[in-house]
Amino acid sequence: MDNIINNVQGWGRFLVEAVREYAYKNNLKFETFSGDWVIRLETNPATSRKHIVKYLFGNEFGLNNTASRAICNDKSATYQVLTREKLKALEHVILLRPGSLGAPNNTYEIAKYALHKFGYSAIIKPNSGSGGDDINHIKSEKELRKNLDYMFLRYRALTISPFVNISAEYRVCVLNQNAELIYEKVKTQDMLQHNLSKGAVAKEIKDAKLNETLGKLAIRASKAVGINFANVDIINVSGNLMVIEINSGVMFEHYSSQSEENAKKAMRVYHKALDMLFEK
Repeated sequence: MDNIINNVQGWGRFLVEAVREYAYKNNLKFETFSGDWVIRLETNPATSRKHIVKYLFGNEFGLNNTASRAICNDKSATYQVLTREKLKALEHVILLRPGSLGAPNNTYEIAKYALHKFGYSAIIKPNSGSGGDDINHIKSEKELRKNLDYMFLRYRALTISPFVNISAEYRVCVLNQNAELIYEKVKTQDMLQHNLSKGAVAKEIKDAKLNETLGKLAIRASKAVGINFANVDIINVSGNLMVIEINSGVMFEHYSSQSEENAKKAMRVYHKALDMLFEK
């Protein structure tokens, strides 16, 4: 039974194949567990002076410290840290489920005040996680209460942020304070968000000056939260660039599937991250 469980087929993730190729090229022992969600890499004693074992979990390479990862996984905390460091970021107000640990006794009043502040056009979504799930556009106090009651059944922490007219959204992959990959996420007119997992398309940015500006902002944001390897999402609102979120789990599944060139670029980034992990 243990063998059956340990040999469950993985999901064919691009990340797994990228790491497998790196292991082959660098003479590392490669193993996976939990449906390819956990990867173990080990140096070969016959060819390496050091015996090193490294584990990867999901989309995490072990290059980020725990506190920085936690900040990035908390949209409200990310906003507060970035604004403390004088960086432009889209406001996210945290809303904790009434009665949960640490929750104030006026969660609904905080939400109503934020809705009023944002001109009765706001977004409610989970405070953590990525992928664009459970995002709701709220335009009235009645909608607000209904959505909060429903969402609090599923999540302990939500955020409310202003609904803004996003003219463009970009993703910058930062590794060791270098902008390794930059692209625009282009959505169709009927889409609310710019997530590649929801059908948006990655587009190469030809404007060198814009690339430089995006790279500098993403690097400053990653420094502010103390993260080494992350995807920084930046939006353009009325000509102003601001950070909307930072993802410490670097995923290129949808990006790599859109073209062979994208796959090569993503592979190069993953291999650089693994070089850093093995101190090459």
